[in-house]
Amino acid sequence: MPTRSSRPRWSLPQRHTTVTPQPRSDDELLNDVASGDHQALASLYDHIARLVYANVRRALDDPIWADTVVEEAFVEVWQQADRFDPSHTPAVIWILDLAHQLAAEHNRSDEPQVAAVPATSPSREPHVSHVIGARR
Repeated sequence: MPTRSSRPRWSLPQRHTTVTPQPRSDDELLNDVASGDHQALASLYDHIARLVYANVRRALDDPIWADTVVEEAFVEVWQQADRFDPSHTPAVIWILDLAHQLAAEHNRSDEPQVAAVPATSPSREPHVSHVIGARR
């Protein structure tokens, strides 16, 4: 006659728990953008572009110009991310301020202000436009 063991012969299947990574903060994303991380720019755009557009739209009467200014703002974010200081202001405020300045420049002129591409990194800006354009 078989004897009972204190340990069962079968066991429940192991539960595989996956740890979902915490989303990176806007400050972390902007610091990654400063390091040339295209995916960080795309994530940052996905997270706050609507907010930036809403704020720019309040300053400009034309939704097409507002859209242009938002794109210009994210090009500026890409080009100036190394100037961001998280101890001074949160990333979202820094970006909103950049966009507001561009909208104000547009209001002072008849032509949109197109962000200049620095001569030292000609390959960076076209990718930014591609990232932003794909997310509209």
